[in-house]
Amino acid sequence: MNREELNQAASDAFIQAQEGLAVPVDPDVASEMGAFAEPALTLDEIMEDVRDGNLAGMGGAYDE
Repeated sequence: MNREELNQAASDAFIQAQEGLAVPVDPDVASEMGAFAEPALTLDEIMEDVRDGNLAGMGGAYDE
């Protein structure tokens, strides 16, 4: 789905929702619209960086 089609789907869903209607949306379209949360980091990823010393201020690869 290209950007124009996604914008049209989002606009249609918004208009229907404003009218108080429940709006079924394809899961792929909903995902592109940001409907599903994704964690930025997992605890395991953070702990791996801590073990490797790759955190700012720890002298790791991310320090300038």
